[in-house]
Amino acid sequence: LKRRQYKLAAELATVAIKSDNVARQGALLIRGYASMQIARLGSPWKLLSARDDFQTALDLRETSGATPNRVGEAMVAKGLSLVFLLRQAEGISLMKEGVELMRSNRSASGQAFLARGLRHLERGARFARRLGIAEDARTERMSIAKRIEALDQMRDP
Repeated sequence: LKRRQYKLAAELATVAIKSDNVARQGALLIRGYASMQIARLGSPWKLLSARDDFQTALDLRETSGATPNRVGEAMVAKGLSLVFLLRQAEGISLMKEGVELMRSNRSASGQAFLARGLRHLERGARFARRLGIAEDARTERMSIAKRIEALDQMRDP
């Protein structure tokens, strides 16, 4: 059932990518995350698709003059895929750089996205056995999530 739901999410994101150029960047991220979940559920080759979608989204955001926090969001996504593709040092470095860019948006929604980025950094760092980075990300994520009442960001990655 989960596999089917993620596959449907990826298919819907593909429709958005093809039909709405404005929504393309976000839809690429959605499809990439769906592909990562499908990989986790037994199709590891989907990590390559996720990485490619994240790279395309990052390229689009960088060339379109997107805000630093939006570029950072795509960097965190790509970094997480790299960690799972066993390019861990490169992935963690990219995620940390992305999180730093995400700090630029001080609005409540910006802080919610930062908490999400920190949750991804924590997940990637735990996978890479970089426990100090993971614990620092968790501490900051929980502080932000409590302050802005982003309960969805308080769950474990």
